[in-house]
Amino acid sequence: MNIRNRSAKLVAMGVLVAVMFASGFAVAAWAGTIFGRQYDTWNDGFGYFLNQKGSCPLTDGSDDVLPGGISQNVDTANEFISTIENILSTGNTQHKTGAAFIVQTMIGNGQGGTSSTRFNPPNAAQLADWEQRVRYAEAQGRIKWRQTFTFTLNTCYQGNLKDGLGNTKPSHPNDDMFWDEIASGYGTQTAVGFKFLNANGTTAYEIQYSCGNPLGAITGIPDAPDYTITGRTTVSSPTVLPGQAVTFKHYLKDTGSSSATINWTTKDGNTNATLTTGSNAIASNTEVNVNTETFNVPSNAAFGTQYCRYITFSPATFGYGSGQGSKVCTTVVPQYTLTPTVSPSSTTAQQNDQITFTYAITNSGPTRSETLTCKAAGQTQGPGYTELPQQDVDRNPAVVPQPTFNCNQELPVGNTTVGTEVFDVGNATVGSNVCRSLVINPKDDTGGFRSSAEVCVTIAKSPYVQFMGNDVWAGGNFAALNAACNNSSKIQTVAHTLRDGSVAGSAVEYGAFALGKITNFGSANKALANPAGPAGKALTFSNLVDTNLGNYGAPQHCINDYVSLYTKTAKDSAAAAIDVGTQASGTQLDITGPHGFSGTMAAGSKQIYLVEGDVAITGDLKYPANYSGPDQIPSLIIIATGNITVNRAVQQMDGLFVARGQFFTCDVAVGSTLTVNPPCEKQLVINGAVKAGQLQLLRTFGADGADDASRKQPAEVFNFNPEMYLNSALYGNNTNVLQTVDEKDLPPRF
Repeated sequence: MNIRNRSAKLVAMGVLVAVMFASGFAVAAWAGTIFGRQYDTWNDGFGYFLNQKGSCPLTDGSDDVLPGGISQNVDTANEFISTIENILSTGNTQHKTGAAFIVQTMIGNGQGGTSSTRFNPPNAAQLADWEQRVRYAEAQGRIKWRQTFTFTLNTCYQGNLKDGLGNTKPSHPNDDMFWDEIASGYGTQTAVGFKFLNANGTTAYEIQYSCGNPLGAITGIPDAPDYTITGRTTVSSPTVLPGQAVTFKHYLKDTGSSSATINWTTKDGNTNATLTTGSNAIASNTEVNVNTETFNVPSNAAFGTQYCRYITFSPATFGYGSGQGSKVCTTVVPQYTLTPTVSPSSTTAQQNDQITFTYAITNSGPTRSETLTCKAAGQTQGPGYTELPQQDVDRNPAVVPQPTFNCNQELPVGNTTVGTEVFDVGNATVGSNVCRSLVINPKDDTGGFRSSAEVCVTIAKSPYVQFMGNDVWAGGNFAALNAACNNSSKIQTVAHTLRDGSVAGSAVEYGAFALGKITNFGSANKALANPAGPAGKALTFSNLVDTNLGNYGAPQHCINDYVSLYTKTAKDSAAAAIDVGTQASGTQLDITGPHGFSGTMAAGSKQIYLVEGDVAITGDLKYPANYSGPDQIPSLIIIATGNITVNRAVQQMDGLFVARGQFFTCDVAVGSTLTVNPPCEKQLVINGAVKAGQLQLLRTFGADGADDASRKQPAEVFNFNPEMYLNSALYGNNTNVLQTVDEKDLPPRF
């Protein structure tokens, strides 16, 4: 406060009072009442807290409410609050009482004249109320800092012992009081301080910077509205797929007893950029959805990307401050299922072939995959190996060297080829299996290994047959079975192009005739692998285009089966097993089967057997290695009305063999693709001719080995020998005449 020289004026006032008493006037009334306390001159006032009469020294500033005052640098609510609360915790008695005096009067305690809530120091609730009012005033723009204003009502501290005249005061309570500058004879004063305004702009409270004295006819500053705003944001899903949409919802809630109009802003949680702004009235104890945003995630969004949102708002509580809700995010995740597959170029391969394994992955979606790793696993397994199914495991051993994979990528939905492997079979064992599976990681969006269903390529061989010295006819039939002799039979064998470009396969030395189709069977002693090429079809007779060989245009082709020629009324008797080496020359038997045949014939021996039923060739049937003349050439003819089956151990058969049924070159039936040698692994050589309803070639010899020459060896060889003409048991009655039974004119062979 201003320090004034008041001694002369005080004396004059004392005289005036004396005169008034002498004249019989009544004592002057008090100047007024504020906060329930009477006030008058500087030495007549009642303290705010204790309501005891006291006075102010007025001479040296020791009666200031806050000695030293409040810095003029204080110009924010927080600075003012910090100054007062610091005094309450660290100041001396006068300072603490002054700070408590300011707090209690600013919140209006005592306006009704009561003393029950004038706590010194203020309690926690009062302090919180005061903070809220100060901050609310600032938020509403109702604090005016560094203002010059006039006043007549002042305040001071009662607690010092001496009054302004140096006299000991009658009482010196620890309290602050109001006093009137005009009643004290000083009139209107001027000060620099700050003020708080009411909502209508009138002054509610003034404080002087220099001494911290509240000035003027002050009242409590307006109460802050009782609300606290909280904000929150929700997201429809914590995870989202690329290309999908998520919904963010922003809420504000008022947990107080007053409604409020709140300004809000939604923000990007990654960049803090403003997205949307608005303002909403929020009723007491009510939550309002103030904004809803549907966000479309880009289809190419990287996995792991987070899209985040939050809301900020103001005022946040009691009409001031700002707040912020927690950030919520959705994370871009994949959702996919991968199925690895391996596709071989063929399910079987032969030695020295190359196999191409194609590795692919099918992504069934709905999103692209994460980047993954791939590994080819597998090895060569033995015969009879069972392929592994698809399994969610890692597999070993790994293929060496590994194929080049294009797996370090995000695979789109659908099928993607990720690599190929060319495997050289070399001299791998026939019957073994070259197996592969594709191992990937991760298998789906949950992670982990997945191994494809294993595929195995069987190392097989396709045995060949060679017919030398004559033609091959297919089609027609025996007249006894089909009088028209027009069955459209086919010739179907195999051929294989080797790595050197040559062809290994089946062929006939001369002509090939078939009423049906001829497939992979060569003529002119050349194997045929490609019907479009010239080699291997030079003597293949056909009435159709080159690419559709066979279908020879003969109306019929009846095979002479000789059955009627050698059928007798009474059947001959013979042992079940016939050794042709012990039978006399000229033997002609009509017997009932089955019968087995074997043995080596004597030179010049001629034997004919008609077996009504099946025949088994149980051992080699041979002619002598040497003979001196044509009359020494043996002749063996075996005719069966059923089947002729050759035992697997038989390697040579000399003679003419006729079967109305089928002719089996081995007594063990095997599949169409021969993968192992046993049990029909021996080569069969037939020196003579075969006539049969159907020829079943079952030997597995050849078609493998250390080189291409070995891989061209036939499993069966049919040699039509000149002996068939020179000395045949089918001669007529005139043994001096050579008769040919079947004759076919052929073009010259060069």
